[in-house]
Amino acid sequence: MTVAELIRKGTDRLAPPRPADEARPEVELLLAHALGHSRSWLYARPEHRPDGQQAAAYCELVERRAQGVPLEYLTGRAAFHDIELEVTPDVLIPRPETEVLVEEALSFLRGTDCPLMADVGTGSGAVVLALAHALPQLRAVATDVSRAALLVAARNMQALGVTDRVMLVNCDLLSAIGTRFCLVTANLPYVSTEDLEGPAAIVALHEPRVALDGGPRGLQLVRRLLEQLPEHLAPGGLALFEIGSDQGAQAAAMAQSLLPGAEVSVVPDQWRLDRVLRVRMAE
Repeated sequence: MTVAELIRKGTDRLAPPRPADEARPEVELLLAHALGHSRSWLYARPEHRPDGQQAAAYCELVERRAQGVPLEYLTGRAAFHDIELEVTPDVLIPRPETEVLVEEALSFLRGTDCPLMADVGTGSGAVVLALAHALPQLRAVATDVSRAALLVAARNMQALGVTDRVMLVNCDLLSAIGTRFCLVTANLPYVSTEDLEGPAAIVALHEPRVALDGGPRGLQLVRRLLEQLPEHLAPGGLALFEIGSDQGAQAAAMAQSLLPGAEVSVVPDQWRLDRVLRVRMAE
């Protein structure tokens, strides 16, 4: 079959239930991945006939996508902010809404002389590597409880050429760190255990549960890190937590209770939904 025929066949397999204009870009990415070329290469060669092994690999990818496996896990790549990352089933797929946290961090870092920051629950390294890519002077420590996730982050660090500026530490939150930071970012699990058994169950089928399950009410790990901040955040320092779209009031009240002298606010995303808990320590 030709490239054009394979794309048509793949689109027919994914649509319905998806509209064809949504399914086609996905199958083009899968075919490009199977052939080791770009989508533009496909457009220029619609009559090219991949060999049998390549066509079979592509058809298998399309079938797995039809079964719900995320596109990013099938291609092994995910775009985030201004970088591209390797992703595997050992890490959460970076979400566009996490870019709100990155932009808040960039705004803070560009307005202060920050010698060292920490990224907690780094996963693929998406947040800290987006920041390091944007700010060549930035130095950071990134932690994660998952060794498998840190291996992915390490490969992403190497690909982006920042291994000399970002240190990876395998630990629970900041438990193994004795340093104070001017900035702490955290995209910790915040989906409640109950939701993972119900509305969010389909997400947990493919992405690592340890990166999703935030405990009975969703903010268990956020609370634990808030409790650690007095030891790890310098006076005047900033902590940024990604939170769920309906967790702003609860997260802000918790932060204010645990850190009564801090300035606490919630930053919305482009849809005006709760997205980032912002905690600025007193000077």
